[in-house]
Amino acid sequence: MEHTPSNPDAQMGIQYRLDTLAAKLRKPKWDVMTILLLGFAEDKIPKRVKQIKATPIAFRPNNTSSAERQESLCASIKSKVGAG
Repeated sequence: MEHTPSNPDAQMGIQYRLDTLAAKLRKPKWDVMTILLLGFAEDKIPKRVKQIKATPIAFRPNNTSSAERQESLCASIKSKVGAG
C-alpha cells in the first residue's frame, strides 16, 4: 500500500516484506499467498480478490501515508470486494 519507484530492487524488497507478513499469518488449513500487483490498489486488489476468491485480505500499514488515507483505502477496497 505504498508508492514505490518501479525498479527490481524496490519490488524485491516489497515482495520480501509481503512474504514475511504471510509467514506470520499462516495457520493450519489456511493457504496464504502473497501477490505483488503494480497499479492503483483500489482497482487492482478487488479485481485480484475476485479472481482467486480470496478471503481474508491482510493490510500492513506503512509510514508513508496518513492513517486517514490508509483507512480510506481499506474501506474502499472492502466495499468493492463485498467485505463487511
